[in-house]
Amino acid sequence: MIPAIQNGMIFFEADLDPDLIQRAGPRVIEGLHGLSMLYDQWREKVR
Repeated sequence: MIPAIQNGMIFFEADLDPDLIQRAGPRVIEGLHGLSMLYDQWREKVR
């Protein structure tokens, strides 16, 4: 099995609305905040 799947390191569209990071505009900040939260989750799992 792929290690990322085994370790729960796969994130899906349901985890972050792609429109928040793919479309230029004020919502990009909201998207970056969402990415930051996903990275924080990943960091906690890696420790």
